[in-house]
This record gives sequence, C-alpha cells and structure tokens, in this order.
Amino acid sequence: MGDDMSVKQETKQSNKFQWIFMVIMVPIIFAIIIGFIISSVAGVDVMDKAKELGNQLPFISADTEKQEERELEHYESTLKDRDQKIADLESQIKRVIKKFSN
Repeated sequence: MGDDMSVKQETKQSNKFQWIFMVIMVPIIFAIIIGFIISSVAGVDVMDKAKELGNQLPFISADTEKQEERELEHYESTLKDRDQKIADLESQIKRVIKKFSN
C-alpha cells in the first residue's frame, strides 16, 4: 500500500508539471514566436530592439562594460606601441642629423 501511495504522489506531481507546462509555457512560447513573425513582417528589426533592451539590463550591460574595458586596454597598448615607434624614429632622425651636421 505504501508503494501505491508514493506512485500516486509522483503521478500527481508529474501531472502538475505537465499542466503548468502545457497551460503556461506553451502559450508563452507560441506568443513569442507569433510576435517575432509579426514584427519581422511589419519591418521591425527585432534583433536590434532586443540588443537595445539588453544593453539597458544591468546584468547584461556588465558584459558590455567588460568588453569596452578590453577594447580600451587594446587601444591603450596600441597607443603605447605607436609612441615607442615614434620615439625610435625620432632618435633615428637625430642620429642622421647629427651624422650629416658633422
């Protein structure tokens, strides 16, 4: 009898999950798909709108900030490399001028 009760409880829990999935999740997914199709047909660029909204969310914008920091570091290192090249070229120019002025 105890086993029979646990099987019934598992079945009830499984039925609740199926009911929630079928009544709530399936219509939501269906509505999202239909909304995407209608927006695409209407000429709205859904992906750009999603990116704009995503950038406004705090937990997603943190990724954007990290990417911007990486880009800034890249540009700073490029700038340092160019400054070093400029300094090297200036020293070469000074050596050439010194060589010809003597």
